[in-house]
Amino acid sequence: MHSSQKWDTVRFHEALVELCEIKSGNHVLDLGCGIGRSLAAMLDAVGGEGKVVALDRMARSLADVASRFDREINDARLEVVQADVLATPFRDGQFDVVLCQNVVECVNEREALVAEAKRILRPGGRLLLGHHDFDGIILASEDRDLTRRLVHGFADHKQAWQDAAEGRMGRLLPGLVANAGFASVELEAKLFVDFDLSPGSYAGDYVRWLADLAPELGISDEDVAHWAGRLAADVAEGRFFFALPWIGAVCRKS
Repeated sequence: MHSSQKWDTVRFHEALVELCEIKSGNHVLDLGCGIGRSLAAMLDAVGGEGKVVALDRMARSLADVASRFDREINDARLEVVQADVLATPFRDGQFDVVLCQNVVECVNEREALVAEAKRILRPGGRLLLGHHDFDGIILASEDRDLTRRLVHGFADHKQAWQDAAEGRMGRLLPGLVANAGFASVELEAKLFVDFDLSPGSYAGDYVRWLADLAPELGISDEDVAHWAGRLAADVAEGRFFFALPWIGAVCRKS
């Protein structure tokens, strides 16, 4: 993950798993798995002798995981656990790898989350702690002030399922793990780009999210509709640009 590329959800999660350096037969955890976008790649990586555990506190997300991976659950290759990411039910040193993507901003006790992930890693195990930096999103628009209001407003917005929100979380990761007592920390950075607003593109989804949030930010429907219309015109004129930063810390336990 070294160069900018167009956003692709499947490829992104495959790349996360590649950074984890999972080996066949490993016991691995997706900590805060959500709807399980990394699980297919994790299952492929551990092979037939390994095991993947998917943990999340949201029953609805885990139901989605269970519906899509029922065969792997029945074969005991995947276990689904509903629990808090700050107080997992696992023993010390249980996992070879822990993957935690876009989770740490959502909790108030971020150092505690890192400590918990470290506790359940075996000696020599690896934690991949990754996060998008939503406050650093780049969106080309002729309306600079409104774009800034929307981008920063979205980054600071706490959704109902979050305990906290921190739009700068990507850039804060290096400082978060710096004194966590890992034997080594390797930092990774990635910039995903889109040049249009086509259906299924991250940029297209993101602009819709901004439009949906606009009323809460005190922005009128008329203003946001005009803004979005200008973005569509920029696409037609070849002037549109969108970029999403991602930062990851690959942490090895002593």
